[in-house]
Amino acid sequence: MNVTPEQLQSIQQGQAVSVTVGQTECVVVRLDVFRRIQQHAYDDSDWSDDEMSTLAAQMFEGLDDPQKIQ
Repeated sequence: MNVTPEQLQSIQQGQAVSVTVGQTECVVVRLDVFRRIQQHAYDDSDWSDDEMSTLAAQMFEGLDDPQKIQ
């Protein structure tokens, strides 16, 4: 794969570069950047697992006491 000098400079600076291989759109990043991204896996949810578990526990506790449900 060939990249332009500008794309190469961006990659060297740790930036992602969009490329098309055949008909597939891809992103090129340095290996160290990719590994850092992998370590901090992307999570698009608003709540962490711990937060959801805590909220669920609080909701179930309230079901036993009708005065807590409003």
